[in-house]
Amino acid sequence: MLILVKQQHHQFDNQILEDDPTFDFLYNLDEILAEDMTDEEANEDLPDIVFGDVNEDGQVNVLDAVAIINFVIGNSEFTNAEMQLADYNGDNLVNVLDVVAIIGDIVEA
Repeated sequence: MLILVKQQHHQFDNQILEDDPTFDFLYNLDEILAEDMTDEEANEDLPDIVFGDVNEDGQVNVLDAVAIINFVIGNSEFTNAEMQLADYNGDNLVNVLDVVAIIGDIVEA
């Protein structure tokens, strides 16, 4: 069984992530259990996932919103990893609603 660790609040199709080498945090649960690791040990070297952080600079900001807008209007393409990160509202789509949610959170901050 494959699991996605360090997941924040979205469910994703493991097959998509498994096929995308940029997502290196997909782990085989059987391997983790076989190594008798604690959850803390299993998550130790995993990257933090920040949904909305399409450019992966550690922040969700207007640069990410602009990147998503460019994708939505067809001016750029995303990798599978960027698609997963761009789905900010968790509806399994990347569209203007993700941009609206990001801008709303920026304004509230």
